[in-house]
Amino acid sequence: MRGVVLMMVVACMAVASAAGGYAIENEMPAAVGALDQSEPALYGDLLVYQELDNETFDIMLLDRSTGEVRRVTDDAADRMYPSLYADRLVWEDYRNGNADIYLYNLTTGEEAQITSDAGEERDPAIWGDRIVWAENRTGNYDLFSYDLPTGETVRITDHPADQMEPALWHDVIVFADNRYDDWDIFLYDVSTGEEREVCIIPGTQGSPAISGDRLVWEVVDNATVSLASCNRSTGEVMPIPVGGTDPQAPALFEDTLAWHDGREGSWDVYLGELVEGNASGSDRG
Repeated sequence: MRGVVLMMVVACMAVASAAGGYAIENEMPAAVGALDQSEPALYGDLLVYQELDNETFDIMLLDRSTGEVRRVTDDAADRMYPSLYADRLVWEDYRNGNADIYLYNLTTGEEAQITSDAGEERDPAIWGDRIVWAENRTGNYDLFSYDLPTGETVRITDHPADQMEPALWHDVIVFADNRYDDWDIFLYDVSTGEEREVCIIPGTQGSPAISGDRLVWEVVDNATVSLASCNRSTGEVMPIPVGGTDPQAPALFEDTLAWHDGREGSWDVYLGELVEGNASGSDRG
């Protein structure tokens, strides 16, 4: 692994009691219906997600300030796992027969192919001028970073285990890692080259998201799916109570949390405000 590996789990402090923890306020449906809507991403008032229609995934955009819904892609090949920064949108694209990363400008309508290797490039994330993704060119999945102004690609991780599902905030990348034979959450700081474990607890940890000091991710333990959050400064891990069952793929922008769950029989996207406080005080819609 590049940089300095800090072998400290930050204790993954015990889950907070019912008197503390997080609450979800103003929980509401954002993208619901007979079709499956899943894998949300947030930036400001914009919400993007993938929608399954006629056995093909395409990318949809919701402007939360106006309520306008826009179809961004419409093709026979799958477009999946979107990530958003301002008017820059990236996704995992299968038009060439394998997974590649594409970039789309919501303002100009310009599209660009970012990767074209024979391997699979998956799980893109974008912040500013940087795009990161997971790629299996070496036989296992490692993380790579692409600089838009220079076109330079840099390998971020180099470990025989898989590193996947990166999320990006400024110079900080969080990702899922299975080096301990179970998926856990790790963090890599591009500016310092330091890597550390964020949360090593029972169950499978995946689909992390980050905004500021706060991380969120999904936890699968004994066939039960839930959401958890961690303050990366203190290491305190707390559950996130949401109204639906099996919440997955959380996205976070400041205090706004998005996820998908199957409470209505298909995958739908929901929104809520993540606040610290008594979980029993959550306002569920």
